[in-house]
Amino acid sequence: MPIDNATSSSESHSAKQIVTSVEPDDEGFHRRFGVAARLTLGASCVLAIALFVGGALFSSALSNTNRGQLFEAGRERVNALVSVIEQGAVPTTLPAPRDSLLFAQVIGVDGKIAGSTQNVSDMELIAPKATWEFASTAISTSKATVDKARCELFVRSVAITKPVPGRPLGTYYVLVATPVRQSDEMQAALQRQLIAVTPAVLAGAALLFYILARRALRPVDLLRREVDALSADDLSKRVSAPATFDEVGRLGRTMNRLLDRIQRFHDRQGRFVSDASHELRTPLATSRTRLEVGLLRPTETDWPTTARSLLQENERMARLVDDLLLLARTGESAPEPFRSVDLDEIVLETASTARLGSAVKITVSEVSAGRVRGNPDQLRRVVTNLLDNALRYAESEVRFTLLTASSPDGDETVLRVIDDGPGIAEADRIRVFERFSRLEDDRGRGSGGSGLGLSIVAELVRAHNGTVTADGVDPHGTMVTVRLPASS
Repeated sequence: MPIDNATSSSESHSAKQIVTSVEPDDEGFHRRFGVAARLTLGASCVLAIALFVGGALFSSALSNTNRGQLFEAGRERVNALVSVIEQGAVPTTLPAPRDSLLFAQVIGVDGKIAGSTQNVSDMELIAPKATWEFASTAISTSKATVDKARCELFVRSVAITKPVPGRPLGTYYVLVATPVRQSDEMQAALQRQLIAVTPAVLAGAALLFYILARRALRPVDLLRREVDALSADDLSKRVSAPATFDEVGRLGRTMNRLLDRIQRFHDRQGRFVSDASHELRTPLATSRTRLEVGLLRPTETDWPTTARSLLQENERMARLVDDLLLLARTGESAPEPFRSVDLDEIVLETASTARLGSAVKITVSEVSAGRVRGNPDQLRRVVTNLLDNALRYAESEVRFTLLTASSPDGDETVLRVIDDGPGIAEADRIRVFERFSRLEDDRGRGSGGSGLGLSIVAELVRAHNGTVTADGVDPHGTMVTVRLPASS
């Protein structure tokens, strides 16, 4: 529903507020972070969480990799020593890979050390007896401390049943310990590096985020300054909308469309005030002139005739004010609820009343049943205004037609009011529905209206989701057609 111009003073103030009141309170504004700062803070928090989670996952993955390598090396060493025992006598000094940090011992059938690597040759058992005495042929693991070093301990038993010189028969136990110090040191070094690097990465990323956010918001800030510079007294300026299809470009184009609507509203409001002033000035001037003439010649004045004339002018002003108030009410945001209305009854009632004071023939023989959803009072005003307009120009007859027809959007009720008057030029058939729009030949007629009748019809029909058009008829005359959605 378009905004009505009748509420001129209050809406003018509102329009000015729309254009000029875009700057928030400075004191409160500077106490809050700007959009760029909030975006930077949010992005930095997300990055910090991502770095923390990523660092934790990477550290865990590295720890699992190192642990897997230790377990693989320990199992390989156990299997290698088992092969040595199975092939022959157990050497006192066990072979070890070059630069190996593993500790290894073989426990003989008597429970004593039968062989060991050089790095534990001078040591007792690297693990208590309870750790290995129940070991099976499958490798088992546990924790141990060897030479003050934390280790992973791998244990396996080997049953020797074939005699070999220098190798007693029985069960041997293979113990291999792999230190975890190197893995722990690597893990700690990684954590120290992450702790040292993360703040620098966050600071650099935050600076980059802020620069990018400021650059991205620069067009928005430009739009804000341009809108702030606009004045309600000059609405012809527009903002510099970027020729892009992103959010900023769409925002600029939306603001320009808003400014277009505000300018049209402002121009329409100015024309409305001017036309309303002109229409009210005429009956006021006429009344004042008659009173002044009467007062200059009080004894020669026909006061009853003067009173009747003043009453007519007063009624004319009252009708104009009523029309203005009606137009204002049609722009309200909460219209009265619609209900099912028999439009044919309104047409017949209006025509019957009009026949009592009109010399023009009013024909309703082509009025059939037609039901619509709407406000009965507003629909009656539509029919009344159409009939008054037709009677003002008709030479001998005004004819009503009413029918229900099918359309692509559903059934619709079609009301036509046809007169045999001079007709409306094709160029004026849209303009006649504008407010205070009157044709030139009507302005000089004493019976001419205020130019609001058809504009009220257009507003009310639009409020009922309908359309209204004006066309010519042969050989002369005017046909106004109203189409409204039919009600079942």
